[in-house]
Amino acid sequence: MKFVRSLRQRDAAAFEALVRAFLPRVRRMAMQYFQSPFEQEDAVQEAFTHLYAHLDSVDPLRAESLPGWVVTSARNRILDLARQKRPTAPLELTDELVGEEEGKGLEVVVNAELSAVMGHFEEKLKPAYRPYFHAVFIDGRDWEEARIALGLSRLRTKYLKSVLLKLLQRHGPLLDVLGRERSA
Repeated sequence: MKFVRSLRQRDAAAFEALVRAFLPRVRRMAMQYFQSPFEQEDAVQEAFTHLYAHLDSVDPLRAESLPGWVVTSARNRILDLARQKRPTAPLELTDELVGEEEGKGLEVVVNAELSAVMGHFEEKLKPAYRPYFHAVFIDGRDWEEARIALGLSRLRTKYLKSVLLKLLQRHGPLLDVLGRERSA
């Protein structure tokens, strides 16, 4: 309850903790609706900006409902953005969320096939690329957080982002799982 009150008071540390806790989930939701990593990152930022703007709607007496509110609000904002980008394209609504499981709270369903493809992709990468790839695409850290955690320079990070994004955009098995065609 104290955490929710801190959020409602716009406490920066509390909101940062919320972002850190839900960033991987929100990033995975954005990946479902946007092909471009840049659009995905914009959607994630917009979702958290939307959450911040609506923190007053969180009931401090119902702190247990906070995870559901965060995930639902972020998903709805991401869907709104996807509809704005492609108003005529039908969006397939997916059920990322499952119910309560042994007290764990809401969990994101991770597609086993996608996990296997990403694991195989990681194995094929040059050893020097693997830690950064794992930190960003498997652990769900943002680009800058991964850079700092791994002690990488900004220049090295820029290079790794470029290489990894190009490789991912051309990775046939990943594109098959996502139902997308190879870029030229």
